[in-house]
Amino acid sequence: MLIEIIKWTRKANDEGLDLYDYVNPLTGSNRIFTREDVGAMSSKEFAKYEKEIDAQLKAMGGIMPTNDELRREAAYGRGVVHVNSYVRADGTNVRDYYRSKSRA
Repeated sequence: MLIEIIKWTRKANDEGLDLYDYVNPLTGSNRIFTREDVGAMSSKEFAKYEKEIDAQLKAMGGIMPTNDELRREAAYGRGVVHVNSYVRADGTNVRDYYRSKSRA
């Protein structure tokens, strides 16, 4: 499964991605997994997020965006926000990630 996800080819278009208000249909999260995120996951971490990743793939028509694509979307203010890494109050390190933003 992990190999299949990484092999997805991006069907890019000049208008960019329409990720405003994207919410994962399984979890309700607005986090957007990228090919690089999935490729860097340990087996344990992938198993934890596998269903959420599958739901994202289905919701996005089988497309797994890349970091470069989301970085570009964020730079142009088109529906994506980059969240820097941080440490939670309980000491858990959270890696940086992208999320959708709402139109409102």
